[in-house]
Amino acid sequence: MTSVEQKITFGDDSDDGQSRIRKPDWRRTYTNRLIVTDIAVLIWAVFGSWFVFSPNSDVALSVPSWVPIPINYAAVSAFLVVFWAAVLAAVGSRGYRMIGTGTAEFKAIIQSGLIVLVLIAMVTFLFGVQFSRLYILLAIPSGLGGLFVSRWVWRSWLGARRARGFYSS
Repeated sequence: MTSVEQKITFGDDSDDGQSRIRKPDWRRTYTNRLIVTDIAVLIWAVFGSWFVFSPNSDVALSVPSWVPIPINYAAVSAFLVVFWAAVLAAVGSRGYRMIGTGTAEFKAIIQSGLIVLVLIAMVTFLFGVQFSRLYILLAIPSGLGGLFVSRWVWRSWLGARRARGFYSS
């Protein structure tokens, strides 16, 4: 048995009691590829926006006096990438019923961008943290655009594989 294949025994459910070999599900592999691509796109969009906004300096945010440490845009950018990736997972943008067909995948991407934008607005308002509007204005649309393009590329790749008889349910 190779490392790619898994041995599954059906015990009492099988009449002959023999083992069957099953390859890993293609959807899990495809979803893992989407996760890696999504994170790469978000890193590009968020950190790219930070470099465009402030290429040579490490500007600290204006935070309330009760925050004990200074917070800079590098830390905010790292948090934003992780948070946005988590929101993408929470809205189900990589769900098995969503990937590869229909518009639900793209609606989930838009939903994730809106959730991130609204939560940033709430944090800045409620806690008095001052973000640069230019930074957010660059990060959110470029992240959404990058996610759209990457999903479209993956969807085209999946369609070509399906046309050759692979990656079907």
